[in-house]
Order: sequence, then C-alpha cells, then structure tokens
Amino acid sequence: MITRALKKIEGVTAPLWQWGAGFVGILFVRFFLENFSNPVLSFPGIPDAATLVHYFLFYFGVFISSSLILCIFVPNITKVTKFLFFGFPILWLPPIVDLIVSHGGGYRMAYVFPTNIISFFATALWSPTISPLGGVTPGIHAELVVIIIGILGYVFIKTRSVGKSVGATVLIYCAWVFWIAFPAFLGKIAGVPSFALLISAFSSPRLLQNLIQPNLLPSYAHAAEVVFNGGISVIFYVLDFLLMVVWAILYNVKFARAIAKNLRFTRLVYYVSLVVIGALVAVRMFPPQSPTSWIDIFLFASLVISYFCAWAFAVGINDLADIKIDAASNPDRPLPSGAATASDFGNANSFFLVWLLVGGFICGYWTFFTVLVFTAAYYIYSAPPLRMKRVPILPSFLISLASLSAFTAGFYFIDTNKFVFDLPMRLAALIVVHITLAANLKDIKDIAGDRADGIWTIPVLFGKEKGKQIVGAMFAVAFLAVPTILHSWTLFLPSLMAAILGYIFTVMKNYREGRVFALYFAYVGVAGILLWMLPVAQW
Repeated sequence: MITRALKKIEGVTAPLWQWGAGFVGILFVRFFLENFSNPVLSFPGIPDAATLVHYFLFYFGVFISSSLILCIFVPNITKVTKFLFFGFPILWLPPIVDLIVSHGGGYRMAYVFPTNIISFFATALWSPTISPLGGVTPGIHAELVVIIIGILGYVFIKTRSVGKSVGATVLIYCAWVFWIAFPAFLGKIAGVPSFALLISAFSSPRLLQNLIQPNLLPSYAHAAEVVFNGGISVIFYVLDFLLMVVWAILYNVKFARAIAKNLRFTRLVYYVSLVVIGALVAVRMFPPQSPTSWIDIFLFASLVISYFCAWAFAVGINDLADIKIDAASNPDRPLPSGAATASDFGNANSFFLVWLLVGGFICGYWTFFTVLVFTAAYYIYSAPPLRMKRVPILPSFLISLASLSAFTAGFYFIDTNKFVFDLPMRLAALIVVHITLAANLKDIKDIAGDRADGIWTIPVLFGKEKGKQIVGAMFAVAFLAVPTILHSWTLFLPSLMAAILGYIFTVMKNYREGRVFALYFAYVGVAGILLWMLPVAQW
C-alpha cells in the first residue's frame, strides 16, 4: 500500500509554477498557525513582508538541500523532490503541537545559538533549548522525529538497504539542525559569538538604508527584527540560488546546459557591468558611502543575481515569442534545435521571475523598482500583444531604458540618500541616447527570421547591405555622442577611433557580432578610465 502510494506521488506531473504555488500554499498555512503558537512582540498582529520573505528563503533552502542529500541515496532528483514535497505539510505539526502542549500559550520558536555547536548536533533531537529568546520547541522535536521516521522508511523502501537508510536519515537530520542553527555557524565564520553581535554585524548602513524608510521610527524590537530578517535573507538568497543551480543540473543536465549556453553571455556581461559601473560612479561621487561591511558583499551579490535572473527571464520570454524567427536565423537555439521544449522554458521562466522579484525585494525598494522596470521593458519588447520589437527604433529605446535601470540599480545601491537628483543626469542621458543608437546592431543577424515574422527592423526595411550601412552609421554616432553629451575633448579621440572601427566592423561582408562586442567592451574600459579622471561636475 505504501509502495503504491509512493509510485502515485512520484508519477504526479504539473508545471513548475503549480509546484511553486503549492509550496507557497504549504508555507502560508504554516505562517498562519505559527502566528498563534509563536507570537512575536515586534509584530503582534501578523508578520510583515520581510519576515515572510525570510521564512520563505529558509524553508526553500531546507527543501532543496534535503532533496540534494536524499538524491545521493535515491539517485532520482525528480522522485525524491516529489516525495519531499508531499511530505512538506509536516511543517504544520510544530505550531499545532506547541499550542496543545502549552494549553494555547505557544512557545517562542527561534534560531538556536548554542555555545557548543557539536554537542547541539548530538542533542537537538531530545534536549529542550527553550529560553526567553526562544529555541527548539516541543513541536519542532515532534517534527524531527516524524522526519526521521519518514526518511528511514522511504529510503529503505526504495533501496532495501539499512545502511543507506541510516546514512540518509543522519545527513537529513544534520541538514535540518544546520539550518536551525545557521546563525551560529555564520557567527563562527564572521567572528561574532552572539546573536546580538550578529544583528550588529548585519547593521551596515547599506542594509539599513535599503530596509528602513527614513521617515519611519520603528521600535528597537521592530528594528532588530527588520535588520535580522534583511541580513539573513540576503545570505539565504545567495545560498538558495546556488543550491537551486545544483538541483537544476541534476534534474536535467542537458536543459541546464542549453539554458546556460542560451544566455547570450556578452549581453549578460553587458548588463552586469552596467550594475557595477553604476555602483562605481556612486563611489566616485560619494566616497564616504562606499561599502564597508561583509554583509554588503552578499547584498551586492544578491543585486547581481536578481539582474541575472531578470536577463534570463527576458531571454526565455523572447525565445518563446521568437520560435519562428529563430528557426530561420538561430536554428542552434534550444527551442528550434529541440534541446528544450516550451514547457521547459516555462518552468525556467517561473523560477527566474520569482527569484528576480525576491532578490529585488530584499535588496531594497530601488532595486525592486529598477528590476521591475528592466523586466517590464523587455517583456513589452518581446511578448504579444504589444511585441514592440516590430517597430523600428522603439525596441532599441526600450533596451536603453533597461540599460539605464541596471545602471541606476548599481548607483542607488551605493547612494544611501536614494534621491533621484543624485543621479548624474548627463550619464543617464548618454546611456539612453548611446544605446538607442547602438542597439540596432542586434538586428543584423536576424534579417531572414525578422522578415518572415513581420518584424520591421532597419535591415529588413532597407535591405541587408544598405541596412548594415545605416546601422553602422548609427553605431558610429553612438560613440561620438559620448564626448558630445559629456562635453569632454578627452574622450573625443578614443570615441572617434571606436566610431570608425565600429562602422567598418558592421558593414564588413562577414559580419561577426563577437568582434563588435569586443570593440565595445574595449571602448567602455578605456572611456571608463578617462571618465573616472574627469571632474564629477561633468557627469
């Protein structure tokens, strides 16, 4: 009977977004129950959004790491993940047990900060750690017991090996205890031996400015919760992303390789470099606001991952909308080549969309806003019904706005004031003008597919040779716009050289996009060094 039930569970199929919606549903039931069994003084009503995001990232990390461990003993990541998914409502048990044992009073659940981590691993299952600050409650003990029994039974049924069953159970138990005591491990690594000092370490100006509105005066307890939620969420966000990458490779290595290959690496580097450039410009303008804390490194990594996911989502939406074009112009891409299906892309897009939104949220309102702008610009660029890539010039303008959003995300990461007038307006104008002119290069390699799909790009309207000449001229003007807008003769000579070479590379018979990108990145490097030496007033 149990074997039959497991086969039925392992045979369930659904799109990734439905699995994700089910996972979130399980969590919200847990959040609601825990709200009664684990009252928090700083949030006497319901938990705020930062708390919910923190809890989501915690349980997502627990879930994915458990799947990866279980896959060692039952080598089928799909089946073990489905088993864990259907067993994940066990999360409802701790608040229910705590309410029953405490006669309705509940117990304070909290991360554990033991003085001896090794002994805690050995005793966490049965030794109570409840304190005024909270800890492992009777409900969590009951949960761990049920988990141990469930893992033992599942692995034994699948392998008929006592050794594998015990090994899987021990590792799963250690993983759960690791997550429960994660701040303690983090504290050991960071050299902060107490919970209070860990909150202090999280309290970098960058994190505080991103999380707390300047016009709000929260209580100390509320502020401590906000800081802890923000700091731990940033770390979980990076860690969970890396775990998910490993999970995706095990799930379908062929598709994972196709997605990685399909990310248009040069364009990905371009957008990440814009985030970095924006941050460097703010460092140059506001030196005292430069990042000084290790948590800022995780925060910036979260910002980069958020934009990485935004770009991956944009690529996925574009490829789904451009199947007909790619069949003619880019037959080696995953969909026309058969390396992936539309369903595969839909699943990947679901993850990238959620992850870019979560990353934007934990990095602060400005990041959340800019990454939404980036995603919106590329969505209306690619997807029906608008599908604005059908109109000449307008698609390049949308790409310029997406580029500006990446630049401003990096800039406001450093600028703790978050004032729009802090942004160097000449640089902002330069990005819009420069990219609107230069981005038309993308249309040269897609002429056949664009013509077949009714996409009226410049090369389609004027023919290949004349179209290349027009695009090349616009590319050259884009370089010359740099010294013109910035009023800098220092940048004129490298801009003129780049303009001449850019035109030549564009109109060449054997046009190669890689050659153009190499020129572009070289120019950005040289111009960036010269721009750094200019007075900030010229920006």
